[in-house]
Amino acid sequence: MKIPFLAAFMESLDRLDGASGVLKRVVVFITLPFVALLSGLYAGSSEAIRVLAQGPFKFFFGILIFPFLFTFRISTDARSDLLWCLPAIIAGISIAGLAILTFAQGDRIQQRYRMNAVSAIRQGEFERGKFFSQRVLTAKGEANDSDQFRLAICMLQTQQSELGQQIINDLAPDDHPGFPPAHRLKALNLATLTDRTDSARHAESLRFHLSHAEDNNSEEIQTAYAVYYLATDQVLRAINYLKIAAQKNPSHYHTIASIHGERDEEAQRLEALRDAEDAYRELVKQDPSSQPNRIALAKTLSRLEKYQQAERFLLEGLAINDTPLIRRSLSEYCLLRHNLSEEFDEQLGYLQKSIDFDINFLPAY
Repeated sequence: MKIPFLAAFMESLDRLDGASGVLKRVVVFITLPFVALLSGLYAGSSEAIRVLAQGPFKFFFGILIFPFLFTFRISTDARSDLLWCLPAIIAGISIAGLAILTFAQGDRIQQRYRMNAVSAIRQGEFERGKFFSQRVLTAKGEANDSDQFRLAICMLQTQQSELGQQIINDLAPDDHPGFPPAHRLKALNLATLTDRTDSARHAESLRFHLSHAEDNNSEEIQTAYAVYYLATDQVLRAINYLKIAAQKNPSHYHTIASIHGERDEEAQRLEALRDAEDAYRELVKQDPSSQPNRIALAKTLSRLEKYQQAERFLLEGLAINDTPLIRRSLSEYCLLRHNLSEEFDEQLGYLQKSIDFDINFLPAY
């Protein structure tokens, strides 16, 4: 029983009149290198050459794949044929391994592109991130929604906002569920618009994208929900979401206090400010050198009319680390005390302190 891979080629050799079996086999082996070269060039014309050319070993087997398959011949009634077929047998086994290696290597190339894209975006190198994201989408292998989303993010940051926004819109349609991170991005953008412009115009779209964002535990999404409920006059639900967000960022207590202030709910306003005070005191206790937390605590104490404590925390921060940031905060505090004072000498003293702490603080002049 014979198993020919290119019977026509071998049969044509059998028809050579007067040629011995050895001669016919010699003709085959002389022909093989030329066929191998052509096959190698054919394989190299595709993107696979980047894989095959990475090492001489891979390229060697790459050029042997096609010709040995097509000249492979086994005859069970002539054991001598087996010796002549050994190169084809080896090449046949090699091609199976190489095929697996090629596909696996293609996936690894795409994965390297993907890792480089993620790293570039984390470092804020969006041009570089865009380059590798485009390579991921064009490389051999399956790209996914995450790959397209990364490309859109890079485009939004590199003066290709229209193309980037189009990808986001495709990933997160306005009428059916799509890619959750894209819904999240659209929701946060809509929350900003709803907070600044016509709230009713964006509220329902905001609610739809929030419901498909699948990120309900983050501070940003909790805040976006609060914006939605404020826009739809559901104040208590908005405050509840802000309280949850304030557990991660105490500045939201100030927003709650402002909401209660607008509703003439003085007791609730003071309660929210006290919650902010407790949260910032704990943060300053954990890290006394954190000037942003110390400044936020001082502002909270000022809103509670605890001015002496506010000044003390700011001066302690100045003693720990004398920076323009803490000096500007002290200048603002002194100007606040100047505005609140009703005594001329005291006003003059605070005004002078404000200038002394930060000579470039223009509101003090």
